[in-house]
Amino acid sequence: MKDTAKNRQLIEKAVYLYKIAFSNAAKSCNAKVRYASQHSILWGAMGPNGFDPDFWKGLCAGLAIEWMKAQKQGRDLILNLDTARTDVFTLAAGERQHLEAIKDDIERSHYQQNTLVKALDGICSPSGNNDSSLYPFNNACSVMKPGRMYYMSSGSHAIAAIYLGTNNIIFYDPNVGEMHGATKKAFQNYLKSAADSSCQVQGIPITSIKGKKAMSIIECI
Repeated sequence: MKDTAKNRQLIEKAVYLYKIAFSNAAKSCNAKVRYASQHSILWGAMGPNGFDPDFWKGLCAGLAIEWMKAQKQGRDLILNLDTARTDVFTLAAGERQHLEAIKDDIERSHYQQNTLVKALDGICSPSGNNDSSLYPFNNACSVMKPGRMYYMSSGSHAIAAIYLGTNNIIFYDPNVGEMHGATKKAFQNYLKSAADSSCQVQGIPITSIKGKKAMSIIECI
């Protein structure tokens, strides 16, 4: 998919639908959310002193990995992204210190996504307990253990989550933002709704992914 005005419109439409699904999931369980869509930063910060234009579709894997590292270290990636976004819209290229402070780490983690141990920099590491869930992802949380962190990837998108209990999940979707206090049902419903939205935007039937679209679930400690 080339970086064209039409293709950006498709992504904008998809992100809009993801945000609706995200909001609905939060409302269903009174979870708290912080919005931070990756594209609101990426598209305004590409080129010299910014993100590689090849990443115009997104850096979801890199962002999910950086979120996990930040959680382990007690840092706030969402706040850093929000500050970087302010830089993008208020400062000239070359003067965006907050953006420059995080972009290299995000890009490096994205490049290293297939070698998760290396990408996580020893801050946390895969435990070896891996699983997967098929659409509609009704069992996505069945392998999760309290206090563990999870990197989840469908191949085309990646998110991260911390499972604290059936009624207390923290998760981050780089396309939308971060949710605190999601229930298992709300989280799994969001995963399904996001996949449905992708089908809608691409004009493909949901039946084409039922029992076929898989999400890998990698436990990290």
